[in-house]
Amino acid sequence: MPHLQSTVLDASSGHPVAAARITAYGRDGVIQHATTDAHGRFTLDGALHYGPLPLRMVPQVRVVICADGYQPYDETSAYSSYTERPTLALPYELQRAPGASALPSSAPGSTPCRGD
Repeated sequence: MPHLQSTVLDASSGHPVAAARITAYGRDGVIQHATTDAHGRFTLDGALHYGPLPLRMVPQVRVVICADGYQPYDETSAYSSYTERPTLALPYELQRAPGASALPSSAPGSTPCRGD
């Protein structure tokens, strides 16, 4: 079953971000969750099922990452869900929140980080 593997890093230092919360949304509304390990790594197993896609439509996934002390990361990008091999994504880099060592995950309504 296809899955996504990646790492979450501090954008300034390059150090791994442990205990970051990842949420992935597929086109069909399926949601998968993961949490990074001590090395900032995570895997979403069988993360997203797209169902039939119109010709030439690239499958996409919305990835939201939340971690205390960091600004929320929210991006939609292409994702190949048609392979039996894992899809290795480039590391996700989180920006530190200005003037905060820990921060409530986000402002109301801006990303799904609130209430994690």
